[in-house]
Amino acid sequence: MEEIFKKVKGLLISSALLFIVFGVLPATAEAATLYFSPSSGTHAIGAPFTVSVYISSADQAINAASGVISFPTDKLLVESISKSSSVFSLWVQEPSFSNSAGTVNFEGIVLNPGYIGSVGKVLTLNLRAKSAGLASLNFSSGSVLANDGKGTNILTSLGSASFNFESREIPVAVTAEGVPPAPKISSPTHPDESKWYNNSKPKFVWDLPESVIAARLLYDKNSDSRPTVLYEPPISEKELDEAKDGIYYFHAQLRNKAGWGKISHFKFQIDTVPPEPFAIKFVDGKEIDNSQPTIALEAKDNLSGIDYYKIKIGEGDFFDVRPEISASVLFTLPRQSPDKRTITVQAFDKAGNYAVATDEFIVKPVQPLEIVKESKLGRIQDVWSWTISLFIMAIILAGLVILFLFVFWWGRSRLSLLKKKVSKESKEAEEALHSAIVLLKEDIEKQVKTLETTKRLRNLTDEEEKIIKHFKKDLDDAEKFVRKEIKDIEQEGK
Repeated sequence: MEEIFKKVKGLLISSALLFIVFGVLPATAEAATLYFSPSSGTHAIGAPFTVSVYISSADQAINAASGVISFPTDKLLVESISKSSSVFSLWVQEPSFSNSAGTVNFEGIVLNPGYIGSVGKVLTLNLRAKSAGLASLNFSSGSVLANDGKGTNILTSLGSASFNFESREIPVAVTAEGVPPAPKISSPTHPDESKWYNNSKPKFVWDLPESVIAARLLYDKNSDSRPTVLYEPPISEKELDEAKDGIYYFHAQLRNKAGWGKISHFKFQIDTVPPEPFAIKFVDGKEIDNSQPTIALEAKDNLSGIDYYKIKIGEGDFFDVRPEISASVLFTLPRQSPDKRTITVQAFDKAGNYAVATDEFIVKPVQPLEIVKESKLGRIQDVWSWTISLFIMAIILAGLVILFLFVFWWGRSRLSLLKKKVSKESKEAEEALHSAIVLLKEDIEKQVKTLETTKRLRNLTDEEEKIIKHFKKDLDDAEKFVRKEIKDIEQEGK
């Protein structure tokens, strides 16, 4: 019995040992942690300071980690992120931050054989205190993946950090004698500080005196920041990896044995996104009679803004059109022959990115010109027939006047032989001639009245105006002439 008890006891102990070895130990070995260092401190308002993010996985190789860090936006300001000395060699998501949302994001990869250790630097946060009080850095989420071929998440804990900010006065840095001068920064990729570029990998260079033993660099969106990323030994150039679009400043400071020198700031602007898609608007439609159609262009670019347009019609060459005030352009195209045309417009922003719009339009052939419309044709024909009849009447009346004058002259010559009968005949002639003149006058006045009626409907021609005046004058002259001649006959017959 005692031997059986010993055997059972031995089996129980062996089982317990196996449980500890194969159950507890693997769980301990696969633990990983993300944490901050330093995790506490006191700083003055406005003072810059740095906090690094570390990973700990002492017993299990890891090949990837990610995390989201949150911070109070009223207390803290992230000025930049440094990947210097990081254990990660590749980044699935470039480290980024948002001071409006109060977040920092990262996701990196370690190539085989992975990382094993307790002080693996992930990145460094360059921070600045904004207001008095306590501020905490916390992980909103995170993961650490084992290099086991399965991507097992072995993260067991997420650290935090807490800092106290005081409203004490920051001593003004006094430049010591003998320190290096402010470095003269230039950029072969972004040479003009006032211009935009579509290169997201800016490079900066500066002279490095022999006495310089260290350099501090930084880039952010503030024009007067103090650089915090230390390079010892110093470097004389820096190329940024995939900087995001926006307006930035590169800061550099040099140090020799006498101390830190003055800071230089260099502005650079990046825009890699083309303008938004746009359409070509035809002011008078796409099918027009006008050989010079007008188009409206209203492209938009959210960052650098629209600089100019390039236009090409058919197989022709591109030509530039630059907006004078805003991005909107109302442009009349060069004269086009009747046909179907293709128009291509490129909208360029100030960084050289462009969007393209293409459309078609038709210039219709010019139709034969119609002098009058059908609805007015009858009226014009009536007026024209009136004009012709008036000219004929004018000729007839002129002939009658001449005929009457000839008859009158012939009668006078006859009367000279018959003076005895003059008294009686002259009276009758006067009455007859007067009647003829009256009838003639009435006919002419009717024609004149017709012309004056026509004048109210339309403007008379110069010729028609002259006819009216001539008729009136001829009537008056004829009547005066006849009366004078009759009077002379009467006097001769006495």
